[in-house]
Parts: sequence; structure tokens; C-alpha cells
Amino acid sequence: MSVFKRSLATAILLAVMAWLSQLSWGHRPQHSQLRLSWRMNGEEIKVPRQQDPNLPAHMRLPEGQAFDSRTRPYRLQVKLDQQGVLDRRVESPGLRHDRPLSVFQEFTVPPGRHALEVSFSPERVEGAPAPRPTAAYRGSLDFAAGKVNLLTLDAEGGWLVKP
Repeated sequence: MSVFKRSLATAILLAVMAWLSQLSWGHRPQHSQLRLSWRMNGEEIKVPRQQDPNLPAHMRLPEGQAFDSRTRPYRLQVKLDQQGVLDRRVESPGLRHDRPLSVFQEFTVPPGRHALEVSFSPERVEGAPAPRPTAAYRGSLDFAAGKVNLLTLDAEGGWLVKP
């Protein structure tokens, strides 16, 4: 077989593969998705530690050093058309709960315009200072079949929507 024939066969095969890659496989999705995705360094808090009163005095920590340092937990709540879709606690991973907080949630949403409310608020922790208030996202989004709407937080903690 000549070089020309092999080159022609390769070109035809590549053209057929390119044409086949344009064909859709399966059915078009009849729903859309809402994706919540972000990662952030949470607020570090120091919680006083109860020391064992039976410990000898030389083994106890001074009062100013008897605390556990960790990242404050948050409460994630999602409402779609005034219906509660999600209510969960987001806690920092790791043995000492000191790693960055991360959220990744996906929801199937019927196509159309829907009212969305998302709050990601810090929880109170006994012994720690009161948390700073955060703003919730409230708005209406258009959901198209087969499309994903992404809701995320920017570096300053503001909400970003990426259709």
C-alpha cells in the first residue's frame, strides 16, 4: 500500500471520527442544575478548654493558654421558591477542624424562573466571641434545560452568579 493511500485512509478515518463526535448521545436533559461551589478560610476561634482539676498544678496550662483553636462552623441553608431544599452544618475538615471550609452541592431544578435564597452564616460557639453577620443571597434566576447556574462566593465574601 502506498504512502498516498495510507494518508488518504487516515484522513477519511479522521473526518468520520470528527463527524461522529458531533452527534449527540442519549436524550437531551429535561432539567437544569443549580451548583453551589466555593472554598474559603473560615474565621479562626479560640474556645476555652476545661482542664482536669485532678492534674497537679505544674501540669496545668495557665488560664490564658488553655484553649482550643479551630475554624468556626457555618450553617448552609437553601430555599428554592420558598421551599427549604437544604439545611446543613458545614464544618472545617481535619483532626483539629482547622482546614479551609469547602462547599460543593448540586440540585436538579425544573426549567423556568425560580426564586432562590441561600444563606451561609457562621454559627455561635460557646465560649467564643459572637460571629460577624453575613449577607444571604436573594434573587431570581432563569434555569434552562441542560444548563448549570453556579452560585459562588468571591474573595470578599460577596455572592457571584455564573449562568
